[in-house]
Amino acid sequence: MPDDALDTLKKYDAILFGAIGDKRVPDDVTVWELIMPIRKMFNQYINLRPVKLLKGAPSRYTGENIDFVIVRENAEGEYSNSGGRLYPGRRISR
Repeated sequence: MPDDALDTLKKYDAILFGAIGDKRVPDDVTVWELIMPIRKMFNQYINLRPVKLLKGAPSRYTGENIDFVIVRENAEGEYSNSGGRLYPGRRISR
């Protein structure tokens, strides 16, 4: 990820993050140098994954049409800093 990537992303209202990964890049680099900086910088605590069977796209699925959304919370594991605070130094207003 370029050094100015987070500044570039600040200009937009949404970040559409597709599939990532390359066997030449270790998983820890992908997580800690790409995914985590983006999600933490922009307080992205929800992972929203639309699932839809696209007409004409190859698929192993042979059943009925698929059209649903998976909502996953990103507030555990790597996101919690293992016993620390998710967003250190930030005050939560109530």
